[in-house]
Amino acid sequence: MPIKNYIREKFGLNDNKILFGLFLILILLSSTGGIFQILEKGHPSGDDPIYHYKLINAWLRHENPLLNEKYFSAEGPYPPAFHITIAFLSKIFFSPPKKIMNILEVILFPLILISTFYLILKETDIYTSFLSICFLLLSIAFSDRARQVIPQAADVLLFPLAVYFFLENKKKGFLLISVFLIYNHGIYSLLLITSLLIYSVRYDGEKIKEFFKIGLFSLPLLIIMGPFLIRAFSVTTGTNSPQKELMFNNPTFAIFYFGIFLFISTMISLYFFKNKKRTRFENILILWIIVLLPLLPFYPDRFLSYVAQPIAIINGIIFADLLKRKDKRILFFIIMFFLTIIHLGIDFTVLHPAYMQIMRKWK
Repeated sequence: MPIKNYIREKFGLNDNKILFGLFLILILLSSTGGIFQILEKGHPSGDDPIYHYKLINAWLRHENPLLNEKYFSAEGPYPPAFHITIAFLSKIFFSPPKKIMNILEVILFPLILISTFYLILKETDIYTSFLSICFLLLSIAFSDRARQVIPQAADVLLFPLAVYFFLENKKKGFLLISVFLIYNHGIYSLLLITSLLIYSVRYDGEKIKEFFKIGLFSLPLLIIMGPFLIRAFSVTTGTNSPQKELMFNNPTFAIFYFGIFLFISTMISLYFFKNKKRTRFENILILWIIVLLPLLPFYPDRFLSYVAQPIAIINGIIFADLLKRKDKRILFFIIMFFLTIIHLGIDFTVLHPAYMQIMRKWK
């Protein structure tokens, strides 16, 4: 008896339950890096959380970093939602912010994968959702930023939910998340939300009025941060990150950072996707990619880390469509599952430590 049939008879599992169970295994494995980081180092990974920790403490001291230059980044004041949220959690759980950030180091990345999986599942099927998450986990750029306790991680956690609320016409949820995102990460989040605005203008004019509400609620932040736009632009023209310098000195690093397997599969997917009759979800994925293009010349590393999310979903959709025969779908699923596990193991033990060593040398 084939092992798959044996498992079904023994445990009463169908294909969807098996896929969901294996997805949970990937979720558990994705938290491993955060657990090891906290057990070994006792603090979140990366250098950016140090700056955000400083802003969190400022809010806890009832200061206002938005109006105090000693807390400004190179671009000016930093949007407050991420820091206020952690400060609030610190207060209600009677825990220092460092402990809250340590917990987020462990759970934030798995939550990002769950929210992304949920969006894809609602718009496609569980097989496509599983493949998409596997493709996403094969991107070093995505995991590099999404694993850190930083506002960008909140972006990639919440924007899939914003898309879901938008598509399901859940206006209050969409408004709440969109406004939070803008207060969380300013122009980066605004780019993401712009993809849905463009979709509304092009395909669904009834939704345009929701963006006037978003703009109205976001106006206080825009007024405060508006005068610093010129300074922010001047900062983007320099070499402001080790990843950016590495890409300029050696463009092939961009492929490695994006994910070699994801890059190759994307070339295949784009060939088939360009002639595909697209669903509303797929049109949003295309706009999601397009609105991120302004980041490419200024922040190529950020561009790759953001764009990996919609591109991985497109890969999942295309490869699920291409694999019609059940035996081929099963074989490809097995390959992707084990490839993802191997990549996670190599990433935690070899790639990420080596990558962090390169970052430290750059500094």
